[in-house]
Amino acid sequence: MNLDVLNQRFDAWLAKDYHHKVHSSIKEAPMTFYMRQSNKIKHFNDPRIIDEASPMFIGKVVDIRYKHESPLEIYIYENNVRIHTCPKVIMKDNAVAKRNNNTISYSSMGGASRV
Repeated sequence: MNLDVLNQRFDAWLAKDYHHKVHSSIKEAPMTFYMRQSNKIKHFNDPRIIDEASPMFIGKVVDIRYKHESPLEIYIYENNVRIHTCPKVIMKDNAVAKRNNNTISYSSMGGASRV
């Protein structure tokens, strides 16, 4: 089995099985959990935007602003005050970046417990 076949099988399992089975930690299927909260999420469809934001924004309501004609910098505002500038992701560097494996407690940020 080559990597492409493995990725295809994993994607199929994820889409058809994992996302639709009840998880003990959230007491429902992840897709149901997501869809119930999806009205709170705004997605970008602009392929020019590849930036990263800190996990410190989990559970917060913020505004994301950028110039449509040139989204080189993305800003996060809270209560109409700029609180963060998202760094541009350089895909080559991101692919080899060492990650700090700090545990994130989503429950302490308002998410489900035992995630």
